[in-house]
Amino acid sequence: MEAAIALRTGLAEQDDAELLEELHTERPGDPWIANDLAFELARTGASPTRALDLAERAVEALPESPHAADTLGYVYLARGLDEAALRQFDAALELLGAADAGLAAT
Repeated sequence: MEAAIALRTGLAEQDDAELLEELHTERPGDPWIANDLAFELARTGASPTRALDLAERAVEALPESPHAADTLGYVYLARGLDEAALRQFDAALELLGAADAGLAAT
């Protein structure tokens, strides 16, 4: 938990990817950590194949999450898969709209 707080507040001496790797090791089944790690790996270009695997697993575990869909789109874009990225970004926008509509209804 302390690693997550340090990551979020920017006080960590380690880089984000290292902290996320530690968190993922501690909680390998957490799709939110997998999603964040996938984004960071794609952003840095450190491990595009692993980023794709993690992002796909996050979307599978979080099918209603616009954040997971967006991350998968970003991973696709980083890999040069422009059409797949656009489809994912469209899906993320649709999910975001559905989430906003749900909030408005409450």
